[in-house]
Amino acid sequence: MERNGAHTKGRNKNTCGIALFGGFGSTADDHFSDNFTPEQMASLQQLIVDLKNTYPITKVSGHNSYANKACPGFRTSNYFK
Repeated sequence: MERNGAHTKGRNKNTCGIALFGGFGSTADDHFSDNFTPEQMASLQQLIVDLKNTYPITKVSGHNSYANKACPGFRTSNYFK
C-alpha cells in the first residue's frame, strides 16, 4: 500500500517525516551537537535503524536538502547515509 507524508512539498510520496525538538535559531550548516543532545542522536539513530529494518528506506534527508531552509538545523548527509 502506498503511503504519502505531508512534510516536504513535492517530496511526500512513500516518505516518513521525523521531527526533532530543539534547534530554534539554528542554521543548515550547524553540527548536530550545536542544537541537540547526545540522547537525541542515539534515539534518532535507533529510530532510523528500526525504520530501515521495517521499510525499504534508502535515503535520509532534511528540509534543507530541498528548500532554502535551516531545518533540521544540520546537514543530514553528514550524519546519515
